[in-house]
Amino acid sequence: MASSSMLTPLFTTLLFTTFLISQTPLLNVSAAKVIFYNKCTHPVWPAIQPGAGKPILAKGGFTLQPNKAYSLQVPPLWSGRFWGRHGCNFDASGHGHCATDFGWCFD
Repeated sequence: MASSSMLTPLFTTLLFTTFLISQTPLLNVSAAKVIFYNKCTHPVWPAIQPGAGKPILAKGGFTLQPNKAYSLQVPPLWSGRFWGRHGCNFDASGHGHCATDFGWCFD
């Protein structure tokens, strides 16, 4: 059995360590910026799909004209994916297709 004189330094160290951990943020997360560049000679339509439960960014995609850039702020802990599209045609409500969409690729 350990004596109380041996347990005091151990208890003090444990208490101090617990205090330090409680004062340290466990998760330090900040937003990120993603910059899309179109170096093509034709417009492209970057698409954005959020992960489950994450917000839709930039209405799910946008048009990017030749030699232009678009900066997008991505919120902390956001997950999802981006991909490029070209040859897109959309109606006024935003419905349409692109040459690079699944099922719309042409040989």
